[in-house]
Amino acid sequence: MTRTKKTLLFAVCIGLLIAGGFQLLLSGCGKNAGNEIYNYTFSFSGGTGRTNIECVKLEKTGADIYATIRFSKKNGGKSRYDAVRINGETICGENEFRIPAEINKNFTIEAETLAMSKAHWITYELRITVDEDTGVSERSPEEDRQEKDKENAEGSTGAGPVLDETPPVISGLKASEVQREMHSRLLRIFYYEDGITLIEADASAGISRERKKKDMEQVSGGEQDGYSAEDSISGVIGGLYSGAIIKYLTAEEGQELPAGIEKEYIVIRERPKSVYIASEEALDMMKESDRTGLITCHGFKNENADDLLEEIDFAGTYDDWDLKKMILKKTDLAILPEEFLKQENKAEDGSDPVKRYGMRASQMGMTLWIDRSSSETTDEAKAEWRDACEIIFG
Repeated sequence: MTRTKKTLLFAVCIGLLIAGGFQLLLSGCGKNAGNEIYNYTFSFSGGTGRTNIECVKLEKTGADIYATIRFSKKNGGKSRYDAVRINGETICGENEFRIPAEINKNFTIEAETLAMSKAHWITYELRITVDEDTGVSERSPEEDRQEKDKENAEGSTGAGPVLDETPPVISGLKASEVQREMHSRLLRIFYYEDGITLIEADASAGISRERKKKDMEQVSGGEQDGYSAEDSISGVIGGLYSGAIIKYLTAEEGQELPAGIEKEYIVIRERPKSVYIASEEALDMMKESDRTGLITCHGFKNENADDLLEEIDFAGTYDDWDLKKMILKKTDLAILPEEFLKQENKAEDGSDPVKRYGMRASQMGMTLWIDRSSSETTDEAKAEWRDACEIIFG
């Protein structure tokens, strides 16, 4: 080989080494060398329900955490967000923003949308939960989701949703070390730190319901811009009531809960002050616990009405509410009989009545509690329904 060729080959090798080293530098010297964090969950609260927010990237730079968040429309369209404000700083962009973030606690942003007649700032509460015990995962969130889907498919029995036997993992909450043994086949009560309680009620066992899938916009005045009432938070809560397992989370008023938790659980913060009751078993329970003073209206027909209720307003039966009376009484808790879950499709629009009433209750700031104690076969199990109701009363 001539000296010229050797020199040229040496120069090429040096060039390749430099290019490779530069590329390695740009890539962060490996998948996680750029301090990108993969093992996190993201949730948010706020807005009208028409917008979706994703955290597409989370990274640590020195002592600081940065999240890249992306706005989109729930119906698949393109959003029009051009700025985000956080901690006094305004960050401009087009639906995607890299923002300073906090982990394992809620933090607030304001986002400017141009989708209305004029620019509006909308407040959102975000939460990024990082599992600090497991270190940085080698899998992306999408890979994690695929793995979980695979595990669920392999472990599925085809029996549908069932009550949990141990406290379920709730991002941002820690289960208490002390739990109670349950006798009910339809109810579970779990305790978490800071006085938070989870109640799971089976709304499907032994109940056959014919349901037609129909958008809820016919119930609430129509669909606009590709959205239905189901996109609103009241629509989401209505859907929680019509699920196979209804999940209630109780916490003190003003107590911080992970952002977005209201999309998965019916959150109860305030003690009920005005009760509509249509369950005989629950009425007996309220007599035993001396809580009948909270009853402001009832749903028993005249021939079935208890003497106690003679001076209390009748506000329609469990499946035909008198909304005007309920609103006037500022009803914040409706206790309904098991029959409420067995309603057929009575509405002309074919909508699910349980979801429809759940949505109306949410719009009124009211919680629905469906008492199924009559289906329990032991005194211990019936007593657990009374305990659960007492937890709701606070």
